Parts: sequence; C-alpha cells; structure tokens
Amino acid sequence: MSKSNWIKYIPAVERASEEMILAILKDGERGQKPLNPLPYMAGVANNLSWLIAYGKSVTDMGGSSFFRGFFDASQQVTSIRWSTHQWTDWVPLRRLFPSVHVTRAIQAKEKRKYYLDKLYDAMVQDIEQGQDVHCIGADVILDEKSQLTKEDVQSVCEGMMQGGSETIAATLSCGLGALATAEGQKIQKEAYDAIFAEYGSAKAAWDAAFREEKVEYVVALYKEMMRQYVVVPQGAGRMTAKDLPFRGTVLPKGILIFMNLEGANHDKEWYGEDAGEFNPKRWLTRENLINDKGNTPHLGYGAGARMCPAWAISNRILYGLLVRIIINFQITHTPTAPPNTHPTQFNVTPRSSVARPGPWGAIFTSRSKGSSLATHETDDMLEVVE
Repeated sequence: MSKSNWIKYIPAVERASEEMILAILKDGERGQKPLNPLPYMAGVANNLSWLIAYGKSVTDMGGSSFFRGFFDASQQVTSIRWSTHQWTDWVPLRRLFPSVHVTRAIQAKEKRKYYLDKLYDAMVQDIEQGQDVHCIGADVILDEKSQLTKEDVQSVCEGMMQGGSETIAATLSCGLGALATAEGQKIQKEAYDAIFAEYGSAKAAWDAAFREEKVEYVVALYKEMMRQYVVVPQGAGRMTAKDLPFRGTVLPKGILIFMNLEGANHDKEWYGEDAGEFNPKRWLTRENLINDKGNTPHLGYGAGARMCPAWAISNRILYGLLVRIIINFQITHTPTAPPNTHPTQFNVTPRSSVARPGPWGAIFTSRSKGSSLATHETDDMLEVVE
C-alpha cells in the first residue's frame, strides 16, 4: 500500500484503536480487574480490517451481534482448513468418500460467506448512493483500469480480512504477554521512554501513532513479536515454479511445499544463541536484521513473491496500537493466570491454520493519574462513554 493510500485510512484506524483503549479502561476498571486481552485485540483487528477492506465498522454493521457471528464463523473456517489436518490431505483415495470434515468445511465456508456478502453489499450500496467511500474494495471497484470481477474484488477484501482479523490479534496478545512478565517490565519502560524521547508528550505520541514509525524501539518491538510468536507456523502451501536445489537434493518443479516459518524464526545460526528469547534489542544492534532492503527480517509474513500482501498495513497497525497501548497502560499479569510466553508452545489450537494464544489475566494499569495530556483526553472520553 502506498503512502498516499494509507493516509486515507488513518482516521478509521485511529477511531477503532480509540474504541479499544476506552473498552480496556472501562472493563478493566483502570487496572483493578484482570482481562483476557485476546478478545480486545480481536475486536480492534476486526474493526480495522472491516474499515480498511469495506469501509464499514462493527457499529455500522449492527454492533456486537454481527461481529460475534462473523468471528465465530471465521474461527470455524480456520479450525478445519489447515492443509495437514486430515488423512484426506495425504491419501487422495479418501477424497472420493464423503466425510464429516468436508461437510463441516462447506458449512463453515457458507456461514462465513454470509457475513462477507453483507459487508460487500453494504459497501456497494454506499458507492451507488454517491458516498465518498475510502476502502480497498471501493478503490478497486472505482479504478477504471481494473478488470477485476466481483469475485476478484471479494477475494482481495477477504485476504485483508483473514490477515487482520486473527493474525494481528494473536500477535498482539502474545506480545503483550511477554511485556507483562517480570522481564517485560524493563522492555515496557524502555519503549515508554523511547516514545517520550521522540515526542515529548503522550498527546503528541497519540496523534502520530498511525502516521509515522519514528520510534525505532517500537519498530523493534513489533518485529520481535512477529519473530518470536509465529501465528501461522507453516504458512500456506506453495507450488515450486522451478527445480530448487536443497541440501544435496533437488525439489522438482510443480510440487507443493510448506515452509517451517516457526523454525526459521528461531534459527540460532541467524538470530544467535538467544533465538528462543524475547529480545527486541536484537533489531537495534545487528545491521543485517534492521535493514529490510532486499531481505525479509523475519518470516512472520512468509517469504518470497507470495508473502502476505498486507505486511505493510499490518506493520503500521501493530506500531500504532503498541504506541497507544504503552502510553496509556502499564501491563502486568495476575499470579494465578500468567501468559504462556513459550515461543512454540503458546498455541492452544495446534490443528488450526492460525495459532491462538490461551487466555491469561492481563492487568492494564492506567497511566492517566499523571499529567499526560493524551490520558487526560482519554479520561474525558471515558466519562462520556460511561
């Protein structure tokens, strides 16, 4: 996504993230009540995905009931669509016989399609009514040079929805878990100090969060979250376009391969002996890791020509959300419900295509007791909400 296109989506992204901060403030009673962060991260990720893909927020589509239906349908799809889940993925003969797996897959896909069609139709209706719609779907539809069909446009929007609705939420929930530990308190302070060193006030940092990525420590932080917690461990299957030499043999053209993204992101030969540890500073000290030109710094988005097409959007969203969360909260966890911060064992749905961290008790202690201008504004907004 170009810089000029991203600017159009900033107001929507800012609105969705503000709603998340307010919800955490209210539901967590300013740090008095523990929360499982995943639903809040999923809520803002879905809201952002809908706004960017279709120009529609959760509120626009009827609120929590529509969102819950969509979220449940999406979870059903990812829970059964993993490429190595069933024997039918390995034994072609079994595909000749009907199975419960196939039936469930068809039902889940149709259920999810119902919600996607509703979003698409609402976007098209706004366009036909002459409204100024800023979203990826509208940009494609209104592009006179585009030869894409309705199905093609829906596929583009679905790609953004899939990436945003689950992967961003899982990455943030895992990453916040790492920050909530005793070791993570130091990382939080360093990130907080780096933000204020750049902007001087929470108000300035809040306003700039989604408009630039000036704080290198926060950039390093989201890169480390993406590296340490791989939420699509094997990526999607890829067909080889040519014969590929590999460890003394040749992978022939036309075969399906899966990349061990989780293993690659924890390769000690590349990342060092601390590859299994959560250490954002690795991105600040090694030139070959912080320089993205020509090389992918990590494989959280996959690799090659078929890597996640929304990586640039996702980076901006992760950066902006982290800035706004860190300037508003200090994050810890309850003694009885700590996060699972193991880099490869955090996933409670190993049979799904997208990893999901388990629930944990996050304490979001509000920083608004100080003189921060941004949190003063948040206080005022919270009073309105209440």
